[in-house]
Amino acid sequence: MGPMRTLTVAIDWILIILFVISIILLIYALVKKNKKMAKYAGIAAAIIFILLFIAMRFALTVKPGQ
Repeated sequence: MGPMRTLTVAIDWILIILFVISIILLIYALVKKNKKMAKYAGIAAAIIFILLFIAMRFALTVKPGQ
């Protein structure tokens, strides 16, 4: 894999891990009925999901040799 491909794969994995953490925090906040934490965890999950979608779309455009 080229350096560009390696970088996009690393960024994708980091965003996936952050997305999972934000979902876990969102579930925790909803179970504990903490509205403020649930709001922020929901916003974080939405932003990370959008970034993950953009990063994966970009990763699909990178050619294997790059």
